[in-house]
Amino acid sequence: MILFAQVSFWTLVVSILLVVGLPVAFWRWARGTEEGAVKLTLKVSFTAGWIFSIVFFGAKDAVAVAFAVMLLGAVPVSLIWAPTFGAMLANLIGGLYTGGATEIEERPVYSFATARLNRGDVTGAIAEVRKQLEQFPEDHQGLMLLARIFVERQNNLPEASEILERIGTDPRYSSGEQVMALNQLADWRLKYGLDSAGAREALECIERRFQGTDAGYMATQRLAHLTPQEMLDDRKQPKPIHVVEHVGKVGLATEPGEFAMAPGLEPGARAQQLVEHLEDHPQDFEARLELAAIYATYYEKSELAIDQLDQLISVPNQPMKNVVQCLHQIADIQVEKMRDPAGARQTLERIIELFPQTGAAETALNRVTYLGLESKGHRPGGVVKMGTYEQNIGLNSK
Repeated sequence: MILFAQVSFWTLVVSILLVVGLPVAFWRWARGTEEGAVKLTLKVSFTAGWIFSIVFFGAKDAVAVAFAVMLLGAVPVSLIWAPTFGAMLANLIGGLYTGGATEIEERPVYSFATARLNRGDVTGAIAEVRKQLEQFPEDHQGLMLLARIFVERQNNLPEASEILERIGTDPRYSSGEQVMALNQLADWRLKYGLDSAGAREALECIERRFQGTDAGYMATQRLAHLTPQEMLDDRKQPKPIHVVEHVGKVGLATEPGEFAMAPGLEPGARAQQLVEHLEDHPQDFEARLELAAIYATYYEKSELAIDQLDQLISVPNQPMKNVVQCLHQIADIQVEKMRDPAGARQTLERIIELFPQTGAAETALNRVTYLGLESKGHRPGGVVKMGTYEQNIGLNSK
């Protein structure tokens, strides 16, 4: 009894699938053909009636009648199905060369706009871009191209800014597209608008909205080195500028003379400048790296230098390149200043642990291998006495 119930259940399930699934499958197949669903339905109905007649008369032992029906219907059935099967075969063979009958996604084309732009037809280029944006109003590439034409060919920063602000604040765009638009907005406000406050607003928007990401970190670095408005104002009314030689390489110098200070600026004064700058921009990588180098080179304060580098390493989303540079810098200090090759080995092993199976790890491993020779070959450097800034040249670790 139980077996009968199970058989009946599965019979019911299969029957439902056949009754519902076959018509749905047929309908979807019919809609994808050139003939259409109605025409194919008539073909299938005629063919099914022909086959049913043959089976019916054959079951009644009317073999002659069944054979006659088969002969009479074979020709018309062949004629009505020949185009369908011919088209299917042609599509199958043609698909080997064309990729099949898969519908190609329609996309905007900006080659005509670019061609007009290259010929100097700015108005025509704008018209071509707008024509594409009518069909694809949210296309990122087209909007960025339109904004670039506005600002670079028409000096129309307000129109370009409006487009970039729209992209940068619209959640329908990806985070990468939003960040690209806001960074571009900051660049154009500095370059074309000479507007430091406007550029800061765009970068602060990235820093605020994408906090804890690489984009937010890079915005923080840009804010720390944003061109002051006073310098931008000087571009409007150029004045004689005294060119100052700045540090060409920020790192641990082997000799104090490798750090080129501004005329009349002592290392302690430069350190004080960096301390004050870092109070406002604590994540400024270049400034803290330079401060660490001054501590290690001029004042022989290895602990303070390492502390500055450790603070950089602990910054969230610090790029791998920066972390590796800081760790190598610490190893330099431990070998050259502290005579501690064991500590340098531990520092280099941190690179291998943090970034396994990378070029940085391989480089660190090679350096560990020759660390003994490196420590033996280093010559002691000169000691520079502390100046008047001795009591106030560091930042408290937080």
